[in-house]
Amino acid sequence: SATLQDMKSTTTTTAAARAASTVIPKIRVKIPTNPPNNSYEFEKAFNELDRQDFYEYLKIIPPVSFGRIFKESLTEKILNSIVEGLTRVFTVDEGDDEGRTELAERALQIMGHLTRVGRFDMIVMFLSDEEKRGTEQLFDLLAQKLKHDEKLMVELKRVRSKYA
Repeated sequence: SATLQDMKSTTTTTAAARAASTVIPKIRVKIPTNPPNNSYEFEKAFNELDRQDFYEYLKIIPPVSFGRIFKESLTEKILNSIVEGLTRVFTVDEGDDEGRTELAERALQIMGHLTRVGRFDMIVMFLSDEEKRGTEQLFDLLAQKLKHDEKLMVELKRVRSKYA
């Protein structure tokens, strides 16, 4: 017959296994309805939102405001998340060609305005090879969508050179 110690051990093990298998549902954070006023608000949303919601959040931020939001506080992690969010637009089938061209223009504007953030050159210098490939992938996708507009292709080339 089982000893009291054996029964305690079995009960504890069973309780621990049950607790470990219990999945706590992630509470869905509401996407902010207003653009961030500063990098703290942006990073707070970045840390709380899942990838799809973060992309939706990016859509409400006017491209010209990225310089004001980040001033000197853009990080590699945030830059890469923005690049991933923008890349997601073009790798997930969503919208017609005209709508996607507008999104490509907006993405190019965002990428352009990020180059004006303080310490941008330093951030780009420290991107890993994988992160640089992700940025190149985004610019390749943008080029596919904007290839029919010579003016935008000139701008794309200018902005892309800042990320090289």
